[in-house]
Amino acid sequence: MTYLCYRLEQLNESGPVLLKAAVLENVPGKHVEIRFRDSGSIQNLENYNQYQVTWYISWSPCAECAQEVSTFLREHPNVHLSIFTSRLYFWNEPDKQQGLRDLQKAGVHIKIMSSQDFEDCWETFVDHQGERFQPWEGIEANMDFFAGRLADILECEKEDN
Repeated sequence: MTYLCYRLEQLNESGPVLLKAAVLENVPGKHVEIRFRDSGSIQNLENYNQYQVTWYISWSPCAECAQEVSTFLREHPNVHLSIFTSRLYFWNEPDKQQGLRDLQKAGVHIKIMSSQDFEDCWETFVDHQGERFQPWEGIEANMDFFAGRLADILECEKEDN
């Protein structure tokens, strides 16, 4: 199961204005990235405004979704995307690595979620009923491992240029 928590903001001279914050999950035959792309939230944006979309996602996009998102962003230069991912989806497979590099090439800021990002998601998107966020055992090792893999993957793109 993949979850995508997102914030959609319109960028104004006075600062960002939150338009929507919501959670999506994948459904059979449709990944969360495509569900987001096809949603009215993103399809009905005015071309003359600038928008910032921030994703907090449990798995990084697969190669096909990365390509779809990259294409969407090239067609909508007024939409800027930041992806904070908990884990890398099959990070050692070349097509998944290329998908991440394609997203970066399309202007996406990609980062592994930090403890603070997890806490922010907990506060913003989870019905926590007043409970505080409790990091799980091994969260730091998970973040360090995937941050290292992501840096290596994205660095390959810079070396190729």
